Amino acid sequence: MRLALAHHRDTFGHTPRGMWCSEQGVGEDVVGLLAEAGIAWTVSDEAVLARSLPADGRRGGDAGAMDPRLLYRAHRLDRE
Repeated sequence: MRLALAHHRDTFGHTPRGMWCSEQGVGEDVVGLLAEAGIAWTVSDEAVLARSLPADGRRGGDAGAMDPRLLYRAHRLDRE
C-alpha cells in the first residue's frame, strides 16, 4: 500500500484520499491500515458488503437478496 500511495503521489502530484482494494482485500483490519495511511474512503463489491450487513436487511431472511437501499449508499466505520 505504501508503494502504491507513493507511486500515485509521484505520478499525479498528490496522495489519493480513497482507494479500491484488490479483490478479497477488504476487511475491518484493512480499513484500519487504510485509515493509518490517510485514506478516507474505500469501496467494495456488493457481495462483500452484503456479508458485512445484518441479516435483518435481507429480504426473505438469511437466504434472501439484500435490500438495494442498504447496499447502494455510503457506509461509515467509525474508529477511535
